[in-house]
Amino acid sequence: MTTHEQNLQSQAANDYLHQRRVFQVHARVFVASMALIFSVNLALNLATGTTGRWSSWWSLWALVGWGLGVAVHGLTVWLASITGRTPGSSSYPIESSPRRTQ
Repeated sequence: MTTHEQNLQSQAANDYLHQRRVFQVHARVFVASMALIFSVNLALNLATGTTGRWSSWWSLWALVGWGLGVAVHGLTVWLASITGRTPGSSSYPIESSPRRTQ
């Protein structure tokens, strides 16, 4: 394996780790934002007395829509870990440690 191939593998591994960190931030922002959105929705429903009506739970639409986006993001990162490729990167597989040539 040449130095160039090792550099490409190292870059692919760094790209994957970056994508994983970005997904973790996305998931944390999703959870925190959904908690806030649900709290606002609950407070409004309690204030207007409409907690028993499904049509008053508009926060579910945000949960479904954004949750789908987070799920697809997580799926792409997970598939990158299986295939050894990151989205938008070259076709070099990710290895845990570069092989040494004798």
